Amino acid sequence: MTLAYLTLRPDAEAEAVSEYPVSLYLAPEADMWIAESDALPIATEAATLDALIERVWEIAPEIAELNGHRCKLNLRFEKKRASTNLSPSWPGLTRPSMP
Repeated sequence: MTLAYLTLRPDAEAEAVSEYPVSLYLAPEADMWIAESDALPIATEAATLDALIERVWEIAPEIAELNGHRCKLNLRFEKKRASTNLSPSWPGLTRPSMP
């Protein structure tokens, strides 16, 4: 099951807005929340879900600008189950095995 919700910056105005999906999941072996988005691109982590969302909002505007996105940001956070892959969108990259 995927839980999705949308957040806008409080200062967002009624102008051109681009929506970017951001996948959120808890990495059980690391006990950390992970956020990934291929659209911006973003990959970051934090100890709590609230801290993770705050972190994404910290870095998303600069990453969007550096990647040529000029619209106001509209992030769609999707909470997903953890995957065994390091990044579900990058096949072939897997977590190293633990001894």
